[in-house]
Amino acid sequence: MDIEQLMTVLEERAITGNDRKRVELLLAAINDWPTPVESLNDFLSKLKSSLNAEEITIEVVTDRVADMTPGFDAWKMESLSSLLELLNMSGIASLNQIIANYQSLQYGKGR
Repeated sequence: MDIEQLMTVLEERAITGNDRKRVELLLAAINDWPTPVESLNDFLSKLKSSLNAEEITIEVVTDRVADMTPGFDAWKMESLSSLLELLNMSGIASLNQIIANYQSLQYGKGR
């Protein structure tokens, strides 16, 4: 799913409450990433490469942020801060699963 499709799902499906907040946090993380992101899979791939991990979990993100320097990694740290908030509120162990869930919205009811 590309980013515009996720934004359309957010607008057209009238997602509300915590579900809306989670999508907004993911979009904020994507927006703050220091390089252009084309799709959810692209974002996940960039995170895996940058964080040197296959599963993007709270522990992985927290450990990597601790090693970053604000002057050099400010945008990445901002993006990861949104991801931490998303992971903490979602109750799902990894961003990999969250993204898989959002990609299923593309094919779900109302499309």
